[in-house]
Amino acid sequence: MAIHKKTTGPARAAHALALALTFAAGAAHADATLDKIKQRGTVTIGVLANGGVFGSLDPATQQLVGWNPELARELAKGLGVKAELVQVQTATRTQFLISGKVDLLIASMELNPERAEILGYAPTPFFRVGGAAATLKTSGITTWEDLRGKPVCVSQGSSFAKPLSTDYGAVVKGYK
Repeated sequence: MAIHKKTTGPARAAHALALALTFAAGAAHADATLDKIKQRGTVTIGVLANGGVFGSLDPATQQLVGWNPELARELAKGLGVKAELVQVQTATRTQFLISGKVDLLIASMELNPERAEILGYAPTPFFRVGGAAATLKTSGITTWEDLRGKPVCVSQGSSFAKPLSTDYGAVVKGYK
């Protein structure tokens, strides 16, 4: 489930995420997932916590903190079950969902046609984000087109990799 545009509060977001369970991979599969969650009394949620306000690991408690973990806890509360949070990385988030290691994701992810074929998304994303390139002022790079033939570092699984390569001719290097 990819989530991108801000809504008005945890209750609305939790409702949107609960709806996403219904659309996860077809109604029958989603019903089975929700039944499994209710039977276990726990929902396993993959949370992207790569720093900042959206999520990080508190060094003192080793607990996940931030917007994504709190949203996950509110979702579980709304479903009437306990939350089991699993930290995921950009490169592994989809695999965790597909393999069943998590029931759902709260992680930044662009909705694109390839992902839409295998993943369900919350009908109302909570945050939208764009891309930015950081370069030295002395690099001579001032437009996206200036990246042609130059190496560009991106996170593995980044939705920016394909357009950087195909649209701008950058040499994309994916890193964990």
